[in-house]
Amino acid sequence: MAKYPEKVFHSKSFRSAHAYADKRVLIIGNSASGIDISTLLAKIVKSPLYQSRRSKSRWDGPQPPLRIEWKPVITSFRENGSITFADDTVLVSDEIDYVIYCTGYQPSFPWWDGKKNGPLALPDRGLMLTWQRAREKRCLREHKKFHDIPWENDETLDYFRELYDIAGLPLLTGEGRHPPVFDVETRWAVENIRKYPDGGQKLEGEALSEKADEWVVVDVEHKKGVLSFI
Repeated sequence: MAKYPEKVFHSKSFRSAHAYADKRVLIIGNSASGIDISTLLAKIVKSPLYQSRRSKSRWDGPQPPLRIEWKPVITSFRENGSITFADDTVLVSDEIDYVIYCTGYQPSFPWWDGKKNGPLALPDRGLMLTWQRAREKRCLREHKKFHDIPWENDETLDYFRELYDIAGLPLLTGEGRHPPVFDVETRWAVENIRKYPDGGQKLEGEALSEKADEWVVVDVEHKKGVLSFI
């Protein structure tokens, strides 16, 4: 990336697919970020979009998606700008405008002022691994997805509390040392004022607006709203 700063970069710098319209692009990696970015780019870059894979990911089917060509891992970048793959195929410099490495992320907290606030107190790696293994067993036992954190129980509240503690932010309800992020009126508005009813809900009587472009107070029975975790 240092040698080809205008051509090779990491997915953390990716902002918009439109910047690559009609360009020739090679994606490195086929995990979460690789799949996300390749899905966005395949529709607008010059076909095919090349994607280098070390192995099959959980999202890969038996054949590459439309407008995507799979390649094996890269073995070398040559001085002339060409790229060699493990199967000895080569993409010459003129065939690729951008190479995007979608190879995962390292923890980064650029907003944290270490001089004023001291070192960022992140959880111990051993504790994180212990939590991860325990959650994997729980998800298998309860037939849940690993990343599913339901809004309706204390698990979500604990999750947000940990994030807010790390970031040094106040509590959403304002019970800490700082003014609340959402005051009582704002929380009520988010819960009760809708442009359209939530999916599956039915409006009756006065809750129905005669004009489609009006905002209305939705007075319907529902279990818990979008801010129930606070």
